[in-house]
Amino acid sequence: MELYEFNALDIDSKVILLAKNGVYLLNRVEGNYLINLYTLYSFYVELWYINETEELETIKTFKNHSQLDPYLGQIVIK
Repeated sequence: MELYEFNALDIDSKVILLAKNGVYLLNRVEGNYLINLYTLYSFYVELWYINETEELETIKTFKNHSQLDPYLGQIVIK
């Protein structure tokens, strides 16, 4: 599946596909959001949850590795 195909799906289908085939990587907090990062096929997926309600507000996707910068401080290499 390509990024554009994933983006064309409705939100429920995206969540189901991500649960079945995605790999959870990290999470981070930004303002009022908890953001979970996954890798899926050849791209990344962020699930943006509202902290107070734990409601999924949006799903963002990207391929550009520079968009991983907010997560780099969390990576520990032993």
